[in-house]
Amino acid sequence: VVSTQSTGRRALVTRKSVDQAKTETGKKGKEKKYPENPEMTEAPDLFKDYLNISCLTQDQLDVFHSDERFLFVRGPAGSGKSIAMLGKIIDLALNTPSEKRILLILAGFEDDPAPERHLELLKNITQDITCEMISYDYSELDGDISDKVDKASKLLSKQLSDSTSKVVLLIINTTLFNNIYSCITIFDYIFVDDYQLLVDNIYTDINSEPSHVHKNIISEELLPIVSNSGKNNTTLWILC
Repeated sequence: VVSTQSTGRRALVTRKSVDQAKTETGKKGKEKKYPENPEMTEAPDLFKDYLNISCLTQDQLDVFHSDERFLFVRGPAGSGKSIAMLGKIIDLALNTPSEKRILLILAGFEDDPAPERHLELLKNITQDITCEMISYDYSELDGDISDKVDKASKLLSKQLSDSTSKVVLLIINTTLFNNIYSCITIFDYIFVDDYQLLVDNIYTDINSEPSHVHKNIISEELLPIVSNSGKNNTTLWILC
């Protein structure tokens, strides 16, 4: 478990990046004075080249440089968790063999701001690194809840199995599943962004369908990656 709370809440990363961008484009603005933060350090070139981020906190660097197979990163909104994660994903996309694939899971809808931003960023790393978005939603399917979840899970399993993209964004609109563990563990790296929102959505769905309380993505798909770690090679990072 890594926390980004203590230094990230000062939001110096974003503010300094904005100030630098204004300087480079010739825009004038009132000079800002920031509190001293001895843990701020120059960001690796990857962050400058792909994320327009010039400095990071030590906590963010620790996350980026971590080689832990299972990592839980916690911190308040705006603490820089997603920046560190995106840097890690870009680094893996650039520096791992083509057969090593990455799955990024986000709760929400395709047209939400975060999925759109992530997709735009990750599909433009380089021309030879492919990225696609897949959405999971059973709400509009026919049948009872068991039929809906079964149909949606089978469709998602086929989409994931057929995909050849280096990076896949999986947008979770509804959170009940039926055994897609074997399909998500074909990915070498799985990242879950905004885990708290995913948990909140699961509570909503299982309150509506209490008979499927254990048929959710955390219980059925993510936790088994850890509990069966000797039977899969998947790395799992969760940001909360």
